[in-house]
Amino acid sequence: MLCVSLVIAEKEKINFRHITVEKDGLSESSVYDIFQDSNGFIWITTDNGLDKYDGYGIKQYQHLNDDTTSIGQGQGGAIFEDSKGNIWVSTANGAINRLNPETEKFTKYPVYQIQDTQLGDNLEKISEDKMGNIWCLDGSLTRININTNERKYFYAKDSTYTESFYNKVDVLEKSGTLVSSIKTPGNAVDSTHTFTLSTSKKVLIVSAGEMEYNTLSGMGNPYDFGWLINEKSETVWSLWKKGDKTAAHAGGGYTQRIKANEIELSPGTYTLRYVSDAIHGFGRWSMRPPDNPRLWGINIYDISQETQPTDFSKSINDKDFTTWVSDFETNKDGTLWVTMGGTGLA
Repeated sequence: MLCVSLVIAEKEKINFRHITVEKDGLSESSVYDIFQDSNGFIWITTDNGLDKYDGYGIKQYQHLNDDTTSIGQGQGGAIFEDSKGNIWVSTANGAINRLNPETEKFTKYPVYQIQDTQLGDNLEKISEDKMGNIWCLDGSLTRININTNERKYFYAKDSTYTESFYNKVDVLEKSGTLVSSIKTPGNAVDSTHTFTLSTSKKVLIVSAGEMEYNTLSGMGNPYDFGWLINEKSETVWSLWKKGDKTAAHAGGGYTQRIKANEIELSPGTYTLRYVSDAIHGFGRWSMRPPDNPRLWGINIYDISQETQPTDFSKSINDKDFTTWVSDFETNKDGTLWVTMGGTGLA
């Protein structure tokens, strides 16, 4: 870490002082956030938690398994000081932690109260409104009432497939028409499944995953997605395609997308493939999970005997934002200002 001192003379001179693990007692060399509180102390988050620097030395706050009042487990993230002088810090176990500077005890508040969901290292900002509520940003907004422990989630929604579509997939799943699948993959997965068709089949392919997405430019870089290739190594179908806007919102985090198509497969050998990155996957969601987590992955259903076409229509309900939230500010009068990726200010 660097400490910068500005000296103004005949020429401006910038002096850098290195604050290190060996010399000053920094808990780790990787630093994620720096914050100066109202008393002048510098707070630093690292892979090992939270450090406090008073200009002379560093005090470390690390997770202790046998101490419930220690900081949460994992990498530290965003830091904030509330109106009462408490220090708030996020940790990779999915919590924000309130430190009472007088007692030096932490109180933990999970951001999401959803099964198999933890924040990971995605929390970008913590703030407080005039009512004392704590707000957290990770692409969506979470408001936590510290007195009642109630949470309200504000997140972007885009067009999703209707209930009719999901009902049909449920019926297909239960009727034994599954041709091939890579179901509910977790993090850091690279899975394949090969199958052979002796006759032509009409199939429904459904795949859900995560990728950069913007309503104006469509799909960006992929994080988790599935595709199908034939025996000539040609891509027959893919969830992801640069700039594609046909996929529906899978619900939950805005970057979660689901796409389905009916296609004809000729006789031959095919390979189903699914890859995922190291964060946010089934069973370990780092943001609000999709509405139908069981469809995370890729599934192929035989619909050769189906007489009714699949309903691919989309709808949108109860929209808070039009896209992911990039930043926010809470005014003293209680107004909340929100910037949204690619679509302006709210």
